[in-house]
Amino acid sequence: MRVEPESCCCESAEVPVQESPGKEGGRKVNDEFGRRLRSARVERGLSAQRLAIKSGVAMASIYGYEYGNRDASLSNAIRLANALDVSLDWLTGRKCGK
Repeated sequence: MRVEPESCCCESAEVPVQESPGKEGGRKVNDEFGRRLRSARVERGLSAQRLAIKSGVAMASIYGYEYGNRDASLSNAIRLANALDVSLDWLTGRKCGK
């Protein structure tokens, strides 16, 4: 029996993407992820060091994401979302609605 995949009500948000300053080759960085990461971390009263311990993601990587100098891998984005108790959709700027 074939099972059809469920349709998702989520649509990608229009997330501003800009070139990272000083990066050769015009590497694109998602600023929304960094802004939301920092917002959730600060709102919960966590230092970058504490979030690093809680999530298992290096503190230097967390700062890199927040400042738009690095792109998070899927596994690190999931770890951070779980540690901050937010959805991955929210953290990446996806909007859900019908």
